[in-house]
Amino acid sequence: MANPRSVDLSTRLARPVAQSHEHRRGEPPWRRLHVFTSDPIAKRIEGRTAIATVPYEPLAVETIDGVPCLCGSVFELWMQDAAGRLLAPPQLDEPHQLLQDGYLPSETNPRFHAQMVYAVASQVHAAFRHALGREPGWSFARGHGEAARLRVFPLGTDEENAWYDPDAGELRFGYFQRKQQGWILTALSHDIVAHELTHALLDSQRPHFMSPTSPDVPGFHEGFADLVALFQHFEYPEALRNALRQSRSVVVAREPDDKASEWLCCIARQFGQADGRPALRRADRTDLVYSSKLEEHDMGEVLLSAVFDAFDNVFRRRTARLRRLATNGSGVLPQGELAGELLDALAEEAAALARQFCALVVRAIDYCPPADLQLGEFLRAMVTADAELNPGDPWSIRETLIDAFRVRDILPRYVFSLSEDSLLWLPPRISLPPLPELSFAQTRFGSAPGRPVPPGALRRQAEALARWLEQPGAFEEIGLVAQDDPRLAKHGARVTRPEISTLQTTRRVGAGEEVRFETVSVVTQQVHVAKSGKKPAFSFVGGATLLFSPQGELRFAIGKSVLGERRIERRREFITGGSALASRYWSERDGTMQLTRNWLRRLHGGEADANA
Repeated sequence: MANPRSVDLSTRLARPVAQSHEHRRGEPPWRRLHVFTSDPIAKRIEGRTAIATVPYEPLAVETIDGVPCLCGSVFELWMQDAAGRLLAPPQLDEPHQLLQDGYLPSETNPRFHAQMVYAVASQVHAAFRHALGREPGWSFARGHGEAARLRVFPLGTDEENAWYDPDAGELRFGYFQRKQQGWILTALSHDIVAHELTHALLDSQRPHFMSPTSPDVPGFHEGFADLVALFQHFEYPEALRNALRQSRSVVVAREPDDKASEWLCCIARQFGQADGRPALRRADRTDLVYSSKLEEHDMGEVLLSAVFDAFDNVFRRRTARLRRLATNGSGVLPQGELAGELLDALAEEAAALARQFCALVVRAIDYCPPADLQLGEFLRAMVTADAELNPGDPWSIRETLIDAFRVRDILPRYVFSLSEDSLLWLPPRISLPPLPELSFAQTRFGSAPGRPVPPGALRRQAEALARWLEQPGAFEEIGLVAQDDPRLAKHGARVTRPEISTLQTTRRVGAGEEVRFETVSVVTQQVHVAKSGKKPAFSFVGGATLLFSPQGELRFAIGKSVLGERRIERRREFITGGSALASRYWSERDGTMQLTRNWLRRLHGGEADANA
């Protein structure tokens, strides 16, 4: 049973959410900006450049700590290079820049470098906001309780690297030289910018995914970020048409006569070629299957290829009738150039499906446990998330995802079979009374669902949820452990009081244009496991993701109990076992395993601070 007053209200709830600009009457809805669609090495015939359409917001040039910055509602672009030199910020609200869609693509103009990062970051942020049905916010806050903007340094390091630093609340993009290639700027790689911002946005939704407590966690971070980056390729119609023309209507090559476009399947070609590879990663690999022994990027590539394989299969299914219509029923395209109308139709289908898959991947985060995510659990999250908004599933997206994960041996634990009904997260096993304070009838929205609830109302909701968790059976149902639980002594462990770290309302639009509302809460607790013999002490997090209906009824409790099946043993084996993978992120100090600070920087190839 839970102890009295056994739930904390986290200070994270008190952090104001960084809100995107709310459109006002008379303002343009969009801002148009030149970008590279992949990176500077792309050929003009591939659609090397394009105009990105990003949500409009006023942009100001401010000086922060002596550095000129371009500031919007959620981003600050710091115009300072790795040597400390100050650079002129882009003046994107000047009339002549508005008229010519910002600065022209350039490998040498720092103003364009900042514009490129801002445009891609704004597109990815908007994709998350749409998929989640709310403001994503950030996982950090700075001074005076104000909502923080993410600091972005387009020329932030002279390392062959780019990374998100959660402690500093920063994105840093590197630049370096290579013979026969000249200067390579990661800020000019569409994939790298989208990838790094996705790390930051994932951290904002599940901060405990920043603790690599198993081989799957860093692999998931990489694969998830690559998926978002790859689906952004499909936002550029002319480049997409050129790619489909080159590949003759396919995305992934499956037959001897197929020729898949590298632009569609490759991640960060220029950066990969700097290391002697065709690209940093590929989404069309078929030679990898899941293993806990995989290197992190290979693990991510397994996830990337599984989801992209499902995307490709559904794309072929949805466009089969177009090929039949274009070939008098045979479906076999003749030699020669594809008709322009066919390319237009194929590109429209590909773009719409890519947006659907990207939204599904992002929305699935709300159906993941709060920590220690396994790739098989992410499959369950995607299947459940899609079933909630797209119950009919006319193109069998869920079945296709399951098949793609099956052939790569990505198998969830503790499911009866790899059928859709077995993979769906189940509703609560016991009947728990509704929580009236979370009903939309009582919620005091600041403006609308999806925008942050005012701090006072949010505090009242959290206090009501804390009381609700005290009722008999609630702790056990959602996977929490009371501090006096006798099972802890067996492992020499103790747990902290659970804390409510997230409480957010969502507004999502389903496949049939129906609007669906939910409240998402994350409740976590930390377990501290004492030293055992020569094995050092360590800590990790458990808890649950709770989804409530607009009436305040608990619909899902997606738990990861710290006392789950062999969970302490598995975490001990990984964190303290001395494997090469774990040793990159964990080190022993004073008899306790400590996490390397900013392990994402090390994951991406740089040296991280060894202090926890």
